[in-house]
Amino acid sequence: MTAVAAFKTTAMPERPVSRGVEATAVTPMGAREQLTQCRGLHLLQTHCQLFGDFISAHDVIEVDFDQRRIKGDAEYLIAFRHSDDYSWYGVRRFQSLPNCELWMADPTIHGDGQTWRMVTPELLANIEVFGMVREVYKPRSKLLRR
Repeated sequence: MTAVAAFKTTAMPERPVSRGVEATAVTPMGAREQLTQCRGLHLLQTHCQLFGDFISAHDVIEVDFDQRRIKGDAEYLIAFRHSDDYSWYGVRRFQSLPNCELWMADPTIHGDGQTWRMVTPELLANIEVFGMVREVYKPRSKLLRR
């Protein structure tokens, strides 16, 4: 007896094997000079408070270093210049309003809230943007204490 195919099939294209999210090493947050050299997405472990209690020491932040301009409502890793030299770097939340005003949130003294102020052209001229903070990861032990 001879078998005959009832219909002809086309070969299915081979699907790529899904490997999930590619592992990325978490590196300690470096000095301002190191941050200016970064490109792409990086996971950085913080060593101090960057935005009050929202981003504190030992949190891990995912930063997109290809976003070097404030483009919209998000948190950005920035350096701020008070004089000829940059005096600090940290994270600030920015929001643009429909009337083209740009506002920035600073953490309150106790770190559990934020106050908003308008970003003037003079203030903006003293801000260097390293990248946009895409995600904040907190150690599980911090979450259990709350």
